[in-house]
Amino acid sequence: MNVYSIISAIANGLVNGLTALFNIITAGILSSVQSVLSGFGLMIKSPLNTWAYDVANGNGISIPIVFTVIFGVSIFIVLLIIDIYGAEKDIEEGLGGLMDL
Repeated sequence: MNVYSIISAIANGLVNGLTALFNIITAGILSSVQSVLSGFGLMIKSPLNTWAYDVANGNGISIPIVFTVIFGVSIFIVLLIIDIYGAEKDIEEGLGGLMDL
């Protein structure tokens, strides 16, 4: 066995190991994102099914209430995301710069 084949075998094993590790990590991340998005989908799907049932039976009373709740929750989620990423400080500084003009 020569040096070239030994180095080639080591490099092959290293690349295959890193590829397998990358596949495991991306599969875990994608699975987590999919479960989070499906949870948000169910959060929206259930009230919409209730609306459709109420409208079909002529009981449209809960539609404004459910819409208001969904709208409030969506605004809360957007504000939470903005707060998590710290974008509110950037937005405030940008608006402050615009006010100086």
